[in-house]
Amino acid sequence: MSLKSPLVSIIVPMYNAEGFLARSLDSLLSQTYQEIEVVAVNDSSSDGTLNLLEQYSQRDSRVTIITVPQQGSAKARQAGIKKSSGDYIGFLDSDDWAEPEFIESLISSLVQEDVDIASCGYLFEYEGSSRATKPWGCDHAVRHEGEAVLRGFYEQDGTSDVTMWNKIYKRNMFRDVEFPSGVAPGEDFCVMTQILRNAESLYYVGRAYIHHAQRMNTIAHKVGYDKKQLAAIRYFLKLETEMCLEHPTIAPAIRSFTIDKMVYAALPMFRAGELNQELLDTVRNHINEHYKEYRSNPYSDKRFRRAGVMIAKSPRLFAAAYSVWIKTLW
Repeated sequence: MSLKSPLVSIIVPMYNAEGFLARSLDSLLSQTYQEIEVVAVNDSSSDGTLNLLEQYSQRDSRVTIITVPQQGSAKARQAGIKKSSGDYIGFLDSDDWAEPEFIESLISSLVQEDVDIASCGYLFEYEGSSRATKPWGCDHAVRHEGEAVLRGFYEQDGTSDVTMWNKIYKRNMFRDVEFPSGVAPGEDFCVMTQILRNAESLYYVGRAYIHHAQRMNTIAHKVGYDKKQLAAIRYFLKLETEMCLEHPTIAPAIRSFTIDKMVYAALPMFRAGELNQELLDTVRNHINEHYKEYRSNPYSDKRFRRAGVMIAKSPRLFAAAYSVWIKTLW
């Protein structure tokens, strides 16, 4: 690191986060790397979030607050980037928290390895237990360059690093990146795909620094159809078409990964047992179009591949079996 440490901007979107934002902000403000700004984006919260944020900003000048019309986390992050001043940018969800060495480890890797993105592992935090992940398919440091960045993203058999909040990026990684609104789930996947188009290099540090809270409003617990799910699936397909044209050598992995994400987006509908025909047809038609390739692709997540095959052949049977299948995910 040079004598003048670079400024790192951490964007934290917040919506009705009064009950847990303190843990998130405290973990950032106590980082071993101090040259940071925390841009807290209040997504028009209706609870005491803004009051708490104002208390933090009064105590620590590194906290900046902006309030935006409620449009979801993707647009909140976009607003935070525009407000930020750092040459490097990271994110944290308002209910997550970071280990003290998170920023120091990743910014050191970015500078010393001269890469575009630095990434770390994370822990899923459940009530009373934790589960570690292995992004990029390993538990040791690894460097990817050129198309290997995208290949590593798509060819990870369920361990792909689609999240935005376990990385620090060079600021120019966000050029021409669209942050879609009205898309859920899969906002991170939609944005990360575009970011990785801009990346020539990525360094995974091989250690877990982020604690990702699993709450009852996650996709695993949502029930029923929402138009945002269909919007997400259509956006996935748009990205798939573009990425397959740009990177034909990894097209099978791109298509299989997209189907996994389509299945994931459809889960709340199957949990309810009330199937929206348009969404169902979109998912089934795409699976059946690439059925042989998808079923035999070694890079597809085995859990989602089983679900996708069942959805293609008998969606109502999958709806009936959903409560058993979902236990294989968590």
